[in-house]
Amino acid sequence: MGGGTRKSNISFMPQVSGKDPREIMIEMRPSLAFAHKCRASPFAIMSPEDVIQNRSHCLADNPESNKPKWTCAEQVMRRTYGFSLVLREQIADNVEEEGVQQKKSFRYVEVPKSGSSFVKYNMKPLLDACLSGRAAHGAKSVPTAISAEMVASRDWYGLVPGEELPANEVAFTFIRHPVKRFISGYGTIMTRLETAEHQLRLGGMIFEWGKLKHLEHMEGLREIWRMREPARFDAFVSHYLQWGDQLLIYDFGSHCPLMAHVLSQTWFLNLYAGRILHVGRTEKGTMDADYQHFFSNVAGLQGSCVRAFVDDARRKGAHLNRDEGRGRILQVEQYQKVARRSIERLNENFAVELKVFGFEPL
Repeated sequence: MGGGTRKSNISFMPQVSGKDPREIMIEMRPSLAFAHKCRASPFAIMSPEDVIQNRSHCLADNPESNKPKWTCAEQVMRRTYGFSLVLREQIADNVEEEGVQQKKSFRYVEVPKSGSSFVKYNMKPLLDACLSGRAAHGAKSVPTAISAEMVASRDWYGLVPGEELPANEVAFTFIRHPVKRFISGYGTIMTRLETAEHQLRLGGMIFEWGKLKHLEHMEGLREIWRMREPARFDAFVSHYLQWGDQLLIYDFGSHCPLMAHVLSQTWFLNLYAGRILHVGRTEKGTMDADYQHFFSNVAGLQGSCVRAFVDDARRKGAHLNRDEGRGRILQVEQYQKVARRSIERLNENFAVELKVFGFEPL
């Protein structure tokens, strides 16, 4: 089957559906609701990883005896970035008075391997460059941003329950074809495992904090890394489909979140306790338009400045998604031919995401 997009059950930027993607997933498949309603987040549903682990509680509510034994849980779970803007609503053209002012909070919910580096590393430069303070020519009653403040905290829903989020916070995210994103994350993992630091850790023992430390389960991962393609890809897919987010048990020190690159997009959306209404795509020819729409029409930055900022970033070589695995793993089209069974298993694992996000199975 083709890997393109199709008509989706959710309206993406520039349209807004009024529903969080997870709400639509529950409507499509009620079995994704946790047996015990998640106290930390009313929008949390069973991600593919929760299904693999057969969880009855969301991660934040899991009984202590059943909590995942992750070495790097806190690093992985703090995946949101916030900023606030003071918006001025201009009453009419060429009116110099300030009109109505309000302060709005915005939250970017990061999904790795979905254009996240572009969004998070350009957030402050974009805000600094494009605060306008003036509506576009000919516009009436248009909110425009006149000042900005970055929010330093990076918290997950276990630390900030929904009722403690700012009442007017606007959350947004970007998503990608689930199976293509998994393959990209796999390429990132295999590439980074080549570094001397990670090769040392794959040995299973490391001298750290003044003592010799045993690193669990590294032998099995080392054996997978040593395989040749496509057998290595097949073995890794099986490993993921057996372990799910238990892959986070691997201890990579300061690079702890390495294995998180293949976790599902739903898993990361669950790290935010509020409703996520603005969802963009990172496919070529789509992300720039969605990105510009959000920061211009929703956040109130000057539209022409946002367009110029994105164009300049592209000229300087900024990419939608970093392709770290190029030359080290096969291309998506090759896996579709030589690892067909693994691709089918991934299509099945991400079936709900594929349908709700509007993508065809590979």
